[in-house]
Amino acid sequence: MSDSARSIAGVVRTPTIHDAVDAVDPRHAWIGAGHGTISEELHGTCLRLGPKIGASPGWTPPMYVFPDDSPLGPECRSVSGEAATALVRLKGGPIADDAISVIEDWFEPSSPATTASLLAELDERIELYRNEGDQALLRTTLKARAMIAASADQPSDDRESPSSYKVVPAASLVGDWRSDWETDCVIVDGDLSVEGTLVLNDLGEMRCVIVLGSLSARNLDCGGYVFVRDDLVCEHLHACSLNDGILAVGGDLTVQTFLETGTYTQVAGHLSASYLGSTHNSIEVEGKVNCPGFERRSDSDYLCEWIDPALLEAHDSDSGWGCEPQLYPSDDYPERIRAGGSPMKFRL
Repeated sequence: MSDSARSIAGVVRTPTIHDAVDAVDPRHAWIGAGHGTISEELHGTCLRLGPKIGASPGWTPPMYVFPDDSPLGPECRSVSGEAATALVRLKGGPIADDAISVIEDWFEPSSPATTASLLAELDERIELYRNEGDQALLRTTLKARAMIAASADQPSDDRESPSSYKVVPAASLVGDWRSDWETDCVIVDGDLSVEGTLVLNDLGEMRCVIVLGSLSARNLDCGGYVFVRDDLVCEHLHACSLNDGILAVGGDLTVQTFLETGTYTQVAGHLSASYLGSTHNSIEVEGKVNCPGFERRSDSDYLCEWIDPALLEAHDSDSGWGCEPQLYPSDDYPERIRAGGSPMKFRL
């Protein structure tokens, strides 16, 4: 990332949060945009990381909200759906068409016919998950259907406000961050670099993050719709949605581990990973794949070779066919990723 991008974010990468905490008595450290900064102890370097926090021995940095808790401040701007679409069309490159399709299909007002079609599709999924005995997906899909049906039944005057779009400049951030769940679509106009863990969206397919540049983080946990125009680099990546979420990378995807549990993944460039798993949807790569276990990515036996046993649980969905229950990642897997840890049973 360029020096200019770092200066926009207000964070200089040379010192880290650990330097800041070590340099200042933790009992007197206040870290936060608009609530004081740490500067003299770091030779003029200004770290502005989030809400007002009193540090103490054993203090664990919180997860900040991007971009609200960042020092980007007035450089963030709310835009209309039309302006968001125009910006993505202008700068989106290989991810532009898919990102615009999501904006138009999911975040702009739907016609009654579109809503009816969506409800019918959800009904089919509900029946499928009920027959398969997949209680987790059944619960989330039933909830999604109820929300959509309730919204469709509301009088037009009582419906929620139109979808919200926010454009933020390139940023380089210290600490652990999650995206703004109050904004339907966050567009980063440039590179986004996070030294800690980054959590984008949630399981629901009602949020979108578009990065018009490259994205890097230590760990990345994402749901909903995530589009990265250029390269995506992180140590451990987990992608999960209800079933139709998208992770689209216009450049190369480089990770140590990647687990997909409900997100369609599209990589226009090359994919490099030490270990990789796919338990629900697909991973499509247009370039070269550098991952020894890619062809076995959906096999339970392969997943057990590299995933920490504490993050696995038995699934008996195949027991009706006379098969032994198989081990697959549990809900503890994404929690490990969000906590900044490794999901592997060993160190590389």
